[in-house]
Amino acid sequence: MKDKVSEVERKKIAVAALVYVAIFVTVYGLAAQMNVPSIPSLGGGEGEVTAPANVDEYSWVLEGTPVKVTGASLSFDDDLPSGTTIYLVLLDDADTVVASGSKVLSQPLSKEQSTTVSTSPGVDAAIVYKIAVTVVCPP
Repeated sequence: MKDKVSEVERKKIAVAALVYVAIFVTVYGLAAQMNVPSIPSLGGGEGEVTAPANVDEYSWVLEGTPVKVTGASLSFDDDLPSGTTIYLVLLDDADTVVASGSKVLSQPLSKEQSTTVSTSPGVDAAIVYKIAVTVVCPP
């Protein structure tokens, strides 16, 4: 067994490497001429997301002493059909969920109307920083 690679084998390896590099450069050049879009990294990219409606206005539903937030009254910028589910999440300043709730509309909701979504548990108003609303319309 030889420990050393012979001169002929070295030349074969060098020629094969040059052929692979030439193929790579050719394919890369052709792809660049075809304006192949770049592939976004995992979790990246752009896309259009359509929502059935966006929250137009909201106000807290407050109860008790000390004051607890027990939900929100919501109005939307578009009409919502019956069967629509509205999910409401109350968050603190660290984006931690402190309460949540949902409501299924039993009748259509026009954009001039508001609806109240109750949350559980009732939480101290001082810790509620923002809300997240998800609207899911029936198919």
